[in-house]
Parts: sequence; C-alpha cells; structure tokens
Amino acid sequence: AYAADRLGSSPVTFLAGRRTDVEPIAPTAVAAITRAARVVVPEPLGAGASAALVRSILPGASTRFVDACVAECGGNAALLHALVCGLAEHGLSGSEADADRVRATVPDRVAALVADRLSRLQVPARTLMRALAASDRSVTLERAAASVGLSVDAALVAFDVLVDADVLLAQPQPAFAQPIVGATVRDSLTLGQRARLAPLTDDGAVTGRERLDALTPSEDRVSRLAARGMPTRQILE
Repeated sequence: AYAADRLGSSPVTFLAGRRTDVEPIAPTAVAAITRAARVVVPEPLGAGASAALVRSILPGASTRFVDACVAECGGNAALLHALVCGLAEHGLSGSEADADRVRATVPDRVAALVADRLSRLQVPARTLMRALAASDRSVTLERAAASVGLSVDAALVAFDVLVDADVLLAQPQPAFAQPIVGATVRDSLTLGQRARLAPLTDDGAVTGRERLDALTPSEDRVSRLAARGMPTRQILE
C-alpha cells in the first residue's frame, strides 16, 4: 500500500491477488492498493482452458470425462483442479468409463475446499446453503428458508451473500453455481440432518405432524416445555 502510490512511472510491477469472499485483515491498505491499481477480475474458465487444466493432470482424459468434470465445477479453476487431482488419487485415468464416476465421487480435496469456503460465510448463508443441499430436487427459496427457521428477508440477504461468493446462481430458483459444491455440502450432512431437512424442502405440503416428527429428541423436549408456557431461561436451565 505504501509503495503503490509512490511508484510513479518506475518500471516496476506489483501483482497482488485476493479472494473476494474473504474480509481483508487490513481494509484500509486494500483500499489504497485498489485506488492505485488496475483491478482484474478473472472470468470462469472456458471450455478450452478447462480441458487443458484437466489434461495437465490426466493427459489421457477423454472428452466425455473432461465434460463431466467441467459440468460439476462450473468454470471454477480451484474446484476443477481439486476435483481432477482427487479423482487421480482415487485411481481414475480419465477414460470414458470413468466419466460416469465423476458425479458420484467427492474427493477429500474438494470437501476441504468447500469446507473452507463455508467457514468464511455468515451463519444465515451457511444455514441456507445446507437447506438447499439437503434435497435432491430444486426447491424455492421460501421453502428452504422455512425449513431452517429463516425469515424471507433473512433468506434474501443470505441468498445475495451466496451469489456474491459464487456459490449460487443469480436466478429466481436457487441453484448451485457448481453442482459439486451442493453434492459436497449434502455429503457433509448427517443422516439426521438430512432426514429433518429433506421432507421440509420437498414441494408437497408439510403438515404440523410431519414437522413434529422431524424434531430431534432434544428439540421435542424444548417444544413441549415451551408449549406448557415455561419461560425461555428455565428451558435453557
């Protein structure tokens, strides 16, 4: 930041990179650099660049295998690299037959990358993301929000955060920008979490009985105490 405003016409180039989904440790310094810099925002990888990346790791990868990897990662270079490296570690060579295994496999490298992205998001955004991932089908934002107790306003704010972080697509029906992210989040849910969330995000009507059946034993105890009129503090105790 100090040098950026003082280089003038000196034949020196600084190249600095930062993630847009991470709050800077020194925002004042970042602002100073941004004012003096030419800001370049990389576009998602195109088909040719994606194929080159896949074949730099698996030189013999078939076109069908490449297409399957690219479809899962939506042009995100970091995810694509982690996916192909992980698949190679699983013993895949990129053959035609291996293409069918791409969607069914979530390597540890991808899981770690997605977990890191999740940890940097606000709690409502993480909560909404899990609700959307729990169902195998596409669900509305309102139903996903209701399944995890978010108001519509809070869900809209969380939705905007996830779009800005390149997790969701900016379209009325929520969808993951990279399908493998949704698959990874779904795999990270426990069986109990999936059992509670999936019925509540389905398109069919949800009855009070179904909501009650979806509660965990501890949630059931809390709800019964609240129904008797017990104050929150006593419930907590």
